[in-house]
Amino acid sequence: MSIELVPGSVTPGQSFSLIYNVPGGASAGASCTASNAAGDSKWSGTVATTGGTLALVAPTAGNIYSYSISCSIGGSTETAQASLFDGTAAPTPSDCGVTNSSGAAVPTQDLIAPDASIATGSGGLCVGCSVSNPGNVVDQDLLNYAAVNTPLGLIADESLTVTSAANTYAAGHLVGFVASNPAELLTLDLLQNVTINTFLDGVTQDTAGATASTPLRLDLLTLLASPKSAFVGFTATKPFNAVQLADGSLVSVLGQVNVYAACVSTQAVTGSSSSSSSGSSSSSSSSSSSSSSSSSSSGSSSSSSGSSGSGSSSSSSSSGSSSGSGSSSSGATSSSGSGSSGASSSSGAASYDWTQLGSTLDGYVSSASSAPSGTVSGYSFLLYNKSGILYSRAGGNQTASSVLAIASASKMPSAAAILTLVDSGKLNLDTPVATYLATSGVTWPVDKLGITMRMLLSHTSGLPGLGDSTDPDCINEETSTTLAQCVQTIANTALVSQPGTEFNYGGADYQVAGYIATVLSQQNWQTFFSAAIAQPLGLTTFTYGPASVVTNPRIAGGALSDAADYAAILQMLQNSGQFNGKQVLSSNSVAALEANEIKGLAVAYTPFPPGQASRYPGYGLGLWISSPSLYPGSPGPEYSDPGLYGTSPWIDNGLGYGAIILIDQDVPTGLAMWNAARPLIISQLTGG
Repeated sequence: MSIELVPGSVTPGQSFSLIYNVPGGASAGASCTASNAAGDSKWSGTVATTGGTLALVAPTAGNIYSYSISCSIGGSTETAQASLFDGTAAPTPSDCGVTNSSGAAVPTQDLIAPDASIATGSGGLCVGCSVSNPGNVVDQDLLNYAAVNTPLGLIADESLTVTSAANTYAAGHLVGFVASNPAELLTLDLLQNVTINTFLDGVTQDTAGATASTPLRLDLLTLLASPKSAFVGFTATKPFNAVQLADGSLVSVLGQVNVYAACVSTQAVTGSSSSSSSGSSSSSSSSSSSSSSSSSSSGSSSSSSGSSGSGSSSSSSSSGSSSGSGSSSSGATSSSGSGSSGASSSSGAASYDWTQLGSTLDGYVSSASSAPSGTVSGYSFLLYNKSGILYSRAGGNQTASSVLAIASASKMPSAAAILTLVDSGKLNLDTPVATYLATSGVTWPVDKLGITMRMLLSHTSGLPGLGDSTDPDCINEETSTTLAQCVQTIANTALVSQPGTEFNYGGADYQVAGYIATVLSQQNWQTFFSAAIAQPLGLTTFTYGPASVVTNPRIAGGALSDAADYAAILQMLQNSGQFNGKQVLSSNSVAALEANEIKGLAVAYTPFPPGQASRYPGYGLGLWISSPSLYPGSPGPEYSDPGLYGTSPWIDNGLGYGAIILIDQDVPTGLAMWNAARPLIISQLTGG
């Protein structure tokens, strides 16, 4: 069961979509109720169990709005929650106040909204079990708590799961929950059936508890005045982005457990002692202080990208605008915020100094910006290599988790999704598309019988491009027509050249290609893309809009994403189609995406400004190919997929890195920032 808010960052009064899914739904006899902290009557009370999409408007006050759904499914109660953030005041992670058995502070921070969401579950033989106020686990007040309740003597099956939308934490981080028992002190004896689990994109990573090989530690707190509070957790051995507290007989013994927050150490911990052996004996010595210990969480909230499971990690920095030199081998330091000075994070085993890169990017949001169109309102940036995230930074009115329209940067992800049909044997790139459209309901005319899917994805089909007056208007009509109807309009439009004879960049090609994908998969485009790319990569923000609203998705230019999700797609391509051990796309399909399909062809239209087009002489399937001789510094090859509003992602296979700049401006500005960042990255990676 899930709730998704699109986009995830809005301003007060802005419209957004709430998308929810109830597995099994009505067929399982489910009943669901919804509630929200914003007081919106459209999302409250009984709601449909079939899932759906609701158009809402962000409230005009406050900056974090939580939306929840609770469903009874097959005798179990499950709850999901998502939070919307208006971007006016970034929440600051609070220190969880963890100390070890020697009384030394173990700097930890809570996973708070909007970076985290919470889900609950109950079942088994527990009649009357409940989790009240689950949203308190991901709020900014560590004195608020969610109460896990079970009538005494009953067998419980209760869980609380907190998932970070922005961060993937590396192995070596302390992770767990702040909890207390209102009746008596938490001790290891009473916690014998509690387990703490970590997950990475829904896959279990570590399990700690009395029945697991990894024991739980019980650390006393300086944060809360009550001596009954403790941190219950362990040191992770694998990367994770979610943590779960699950209990067997805990609440049947105690009746109620209060859970205040899910906490993660701000850096990997080594050699820190566990107080598990001492149980409750030292409680009086560490409970005398009611103030929270001040760790390094005074900066902006952590929002380091979590797209790579290979070891990017996160911690809050001591100020809101650290340069993130990245010399620490223990993990990434991170901060996010909307100040013009930017906020950054870095990681990686090698020592790199990204100070100049950060200053250069920040310069574009200053009044003295060198951008062709003037000051940039905000940007987010992410740089990675095969070791994980090397550096991320955000400035202006953006944070690392900001979701923006990426325009033509949608083409490569769309093409990658379509090529999964090649891998499954349903599609051949060189078969005439008329074959696949024969029973689709679209009438494909004789003059277009020579068009293949390869031609569509490489813009060599002869269909009108962006520079042609006959380019169909329906491509931009996302809600007033259907994809099939738009493709029929395209089919009825005259060719501007013979198929396979010239390169003509536009959207009509991809609209047809996307429709064919829906025909072959028997799914709408959004569902198809999710199954092909989004789910295997664990994407959380990348979307073409809800299918119930966007009935004619712009396959070539209608996606929205944050930097982390897009970087995950780049990483998959750069790793021969693999991501976190999954073969998402075959290596042959990756090679097909990157092969130059327009060598020797006339160019009818290119989106690059004058003077820039010569740097991109090649085009594959959704990817531009840069010329090493005209774009020096790397042996190449380099691939990119820039968009109309300036979003600029690129892959450098010669030096083994990739990056994305996400802005809301224009192509010249995005290219200017790319051209400024690229040599600084190459200099660090090559030791220059």
